[in-house]
Amino acid sequence: MAFQLNITLEDGSNVTDAIWEVGTVTTVPNEKAAVAVNVYTNDRSRILQTRCYTFDYSDGDTVVAATNHLKTLSEFSEAIEI
Repeated sequence: MAFQLNITLEDGSNVTDAIWEVGTVTTVPNEKAAVAVNVYTNDRSRILQTRCYTFDYSDGDTVVAATNHLKTLSEFSEAIEI
């Protein structure tokens, strides 16, 4: 699953319509789950960075759970799911 969303990089440059793609989701019993989100240029020709997020997970599809969590974050409020 992926999102399209602008990003400002650490050097201050802006990337319009970057692709934020759910990558690896790691779950550990009785712990929070972690998801690595890879951020690419809008044509997916280059990875810009990877961001990690943690979330509560109980069962089911881990990618769907991670995507649903990301949708709740203010950082993703203007993201378009693609």
